[in-house]
Amino acid sequence: MRFNPPLTSIQGFSQALREDDLPKDLRDQYLSIIENESRRMSELSRQLLTLSFLDNEMEAAEKILLDVSEQLREVVMATKWQWQQKELAVELDTEPARIMADPKLLQQVWMNVFTNAMHYTEAGGSIFIRCRDEKNKIAILIADTGVGIAVEDINHLFERFYKADKARVRSHESTGLGLSIVKRIIDLHGGSIEVDSELGNGTRFTVFLPKE
Repeated sequence: MRFNPPLTSIQGFSQALREDDLPKDLRDQYLSIIENESRRMSELSRQLLTLSFLDNEMEAAEKILLDVSEQLREVVMATKWQWQQKELAVELDTEPARIMADPKLLQQVWMNVFTNAMHYTEAGGSIFIRCRDEKNKIAILIADTGVGIAVEDINHLFERFYKADKARVRSHESTGLGLSIVKRIIDLHGGSIEVDSELGNGTRFTVFLPKE
């Protein structure tokens, strides 16, 4: 899927604003688009820097003993106003699950996957989070009742800049890098991630992390 850089939109609408006879409502609309695209460009730069770090400087990551279930609760609480505003039901079913990991990087995994679930779940839907300590690994499930993903798109979800337009229409703020970052962080922790989804029937992301 072709990636449309935010700078392209900013340049185009900036040129359009030079027209003297442009109606006020269109002018306001173009200014709003420029503002949104500027935010997206800022997010894109931040995520590209994150990927650069993950690709080249992971040795500098500081791993500590942490409880994954506690991190999941923190993410749910930090985003409470968002899912409550959308009238989503969020259910947590976790148990203590301790591993050696970089806390900031792993927190980004849960935040990215959970905010995706919120974005692609319609108002009144639900999100279920489960965390289990399964002997030699930790299993984390984040499932939603959202719009789902087409079969042909699932294998491409973690590609950089890939956008599954037919399945999960992204907002202008999306960069197409969030799930690439998720996959890279999980790989660097020796784990894996699985996706189970169907259009109209929600999506299930399952992360497996090894216990050291």
